[in-house]
Amino acid sequence: MNQMGMVTNTLDSIAAMPLVNFQDSNAFKTLFINGSAFPGGNTLAIARAKLTEFDTINLADVDMPLYVGQGTPEQVSNLFEAMKNYDRIVIGSPVYFSGLTGLTKTLIDWETSQSRGFLQGKHVIVFVRGMAPEPAVEQAAYVTLKHFAWYSGATFEVLH
Repeated sequence: MNQMGMVTNTLDSIAAMPLVNFQDSNAFKTLFINGSAFPGGNTLAIARAKLTEFDTINLADVDMPLYVGQGTPEQVSNLFEAMKNYDRIVIGSPVYFSGLTGLTKTLIDWETSQSRGFLQGKHVIVFVRGMAPEPAVEQAAYVTLKHFAWYSGATFEVLH
């Protein structure tokens, strides 16, 4: 299969992922993780338009160094512990030229400091937005976020 065919098949599978109707889901305790460097920007505005009630962690406010594979910083450990207190974790990230923001990607990198399945029974719901993201960039972002859900043992859904 050529590279274009692989991208098309992956995009088709992303389009077929379950949609989430937040208007009917008020019973779930929700954490919104904002992957934007601008906590009060468009990513938060999208969350406010789609979610009825939620708590927010802005990754821009978390002392989260680049992943080095050793010694999980306290704030990073606290972030992952906080996730366990919610039924669903909504991750929103802008996409730039090459994909997810560095903040979002660093969160995903630090996930490997947690035991596999640490969010078993939870829901990871994601959205990415940009001014004009190319389908291949958006698709790559969703694949990376899907891997986050898989490693954590959570279900994965895309918020459209």
